[in-house]
Amino acid sequence: QRWVNEMIPKLLDPYMHLLRTTKNLSSEPSEHQRPCTCGNVDGRVLAIVVVRMCSLEQIQLAICACHPAPVLVVDRGLFPCAPLHPTLAVDIRHLDFVTRYFLRTSPN
Repeated sequence: QRWVNEMIPKLLDPYMHLLRTTKNLSSEPSEHQRPCTCGNVDGRVLAIVVVRMCSLEQIQLAICACHPAPVLVVDRGLFPCAPLHPTLAVDIRHLDFVTRYFLRTSPN
């Protein structure tokens, strides 16, 4: 329920921005950090394992009350695997590739 009611609506704008800035995922997303507007009172660093096409990597994200972790993850071109504090994310370009691949693969 949290995905449907809270996170997906919050992720639509960052995702559309990602599509615009990467020309429909044809280029690498920038790794800019959104400026904090809450003063980073409850800020913490979140370690996230990223699944890319040919590798795994670990990134660190500074999260706070004004920017939830899933929004910051989508800004980097990744999709979070949990709605609140994800520890795993998958490259959106990889998800796009897999979706297109399975649409064109004949069933066994």
